[in-house]
Amino acid sequence: MDIELLRYTPEEWFACSEQAHCSVFNKKRPPWVERISYALVAQLGTEVIGYATCRETDIESLYWQFGGVFDRAKPLRAVRAFRALLSDTRSRYKRVTTYVRNDNVGYIEMLHSHDFRVIGMRVVSGEIYLELYLEFKQEEENGDTDLGHDGNSGCS
Repeated sequence: MDIELLRYTPEEWFACSEQAHCSVFNKKRPPWVERISYALVAQLGTEVIGYATCRETDIESLYWQFGGVFDRAKPLRAVRAFRALLSDTRSRYKRVTTYVRNDNVGYIEMLHSHDFRVIGMRVVSGEIYLELYLEFKQEEENGDTDLGHDGNSGCS
């Protein structure tokens, strides 16, 4: 059975946000502070595996804001959910960024194994977060890697 990603609008996610965040991070985060473009919920059959909140930073770029797997998820299912999220992101965008707390070694290793690179760091409330980035390789069509662009910008 494949992992299914369910897309929630910000308004739909509002009802789930606080409970999902608390289940993954063990911290309360009021839903009204969310600033997302959409949320993706990973599901296997009727079992919810995890979620990711996503914010488009421009038409080609996505920021994975919050997310993770729920306690009842098995590690293999977590990896499958991550791959489904990555595949969905790759099909819609050219790049993705995310921040990860520096002690979340398992997730950092998974991101590295999928070619994410550390490009920055920030401290939030005394905790260190790494910024990770992945630029997707575009398939070449007739030597042009900028899909849908004719090369003429009209600028001199």
